[in-house]
Amino acid sequence: SGDWSSDVCSSDLSTFLHDGLLHVTMNALGLLMFGAALEAMFSRWAFPIAYVSGGVGAAWGSLAWHVARHGDHAAASVGGSGVVFAFGGMLLAASWRLRGRLAVGRARAMAAAALFLLTQSLVAGFSRLGTDNAAHASGLVVGVLVGFVLPLSPRVGASPAPAFVRGFAGIAALALFATLLQMVRHGAPRVW
Repeated sequence: SGDWSSDVCSSDLSTFLHDGLLHVTMNALGLLMFGAALEAMFSRWAFPIAYVSGGVGAAWGSLAWHVARHGDHAAASVGGSGVVFAFGGMLLAASWRLRGRLAVGRARAMAAAALFLLTQSLVAGFSRLGTDNAAHASGLVVGVLVGFVLPLSPRVGASPAPAFVRGFAGIAALALFATLLQMVRHGAPRVW
């Protein structure tokens, strides 16, 4: 389209769109697997922050890749798998941060399980035409960064989340809601 702001808005909205029932089911399973562990390691406050930062990071990473590759003719891809990769990245960061607090081998096992699932998905992405591995890689990088920044949960021996984290989580939840309203109001973005 040539309009960068329109492409960015479309890319943010595309996190909520999926290419069929199997696509949404696989992303939902990924969110379920990683999300439960993420909530245990970080806290309920981390979930909206992780979702928004992972979705936006994956969408913008994908957009940047496609603009660099195709010039002004970039369009958003679809799906929430960038968020799934962000959740996996957060679990990798948590594994590293908790390696001295968990039982011997537990942090290593958690990281190995996350790496196995993430690697499997990346390999599958290279074998299926149309899979947006730029979004996957961007989501993973954002997740690792967020995982090193967000405070861990008191359940794993950390202090409770400070007020600014709870406030940022509220803002992230509002941003999710506003994005959904935008999509309902203006329709779905164009996709490649």
